[in-house]
Amino acid sequence: MTSQLLLNNYLSDLETKYQVSLDDVQIKALESLLEFILGSDRSICLSGKAGCGKTLLLSMLSDILTSKSYIIWNVAPTNKSKINFEHRCRKECITLHSLLGLRPNLDILDFDASQLSFE
Repeated sequence: MTSQLLLNNYLSDLETKYQVSLDDVQIKALESLLEFILGSDRSICLSGKAGCGKTLLLSMLSDILTSKSYIIWNVAPTNKSKINFEHRCRKECITLHSLLGLRPNLDILDFDASQLSFE
């Protein structure tokens, strides 16, 4: 199934669920994300100004893939973006550091930022 056909099957339901109407640029971006997932490319970049719908599109992508039995982990680069995603999308999200098991090894009483290491 092509990404365009797959998106067409879900777009109306997603717009109703999220109470939005995607513009042509957003639809093309969501289609490109699906093409990336279904294809063999190794990288993609989703960028745009604040408020343009990046988080919304990722939440919609997550819904589509979950409905197709993909296992989805919503991962954010920072705690701030994690909180934003969880608040806006009502979905669980973890930070990249948590996913990779990276935790700072520090003693609060002897903290020296120049000596910060990860275990």
